[in-house]
Amino acid sequence: MTDSDTTNLPGTPLLPAAAPTAETRSQADFVNAWQTGLLPLMTKTLAGLALVFFLGSFVQLYYLYGRINEVPVADLQPAFHRLDSLGTAGSALTSQDLIAASRWQTLATLESLAVERR
Repeated sequence: MTDSDTTNLPGTPLLPAAAPTAETRSQADFVNAWQTGLLPLMTKTLAGLALVFFLGSFVQLYYLYGRINEVPVADLQPAFHRLDSLGTAGSALTSQDLIAASRWQTLATLESLAVERR
């Protein structure tokens, strides 16, 4: 008796290996035929999932690109008109106040441009 003719499981005596019967061959042929028939479905499923993943990634990247290119707009014109009206209303603003307002207007404009470029 050779090792290929026996089965040695822990706790069991050495038994001769069973010869393949017609039933085991029939089962193997059935499994082989089933797997061969399933192969086109699995191939199409894999290709379909890859296509869905690609399209989903493309849509997400397109949406992200649009969001990145969306520029926030800072509308400072109402504040600037208010500053201009304070200066021309004949109020008791000193030249220092007008310079500070002009400086604030310049800094606000520069900051809004910096935010738009980010």
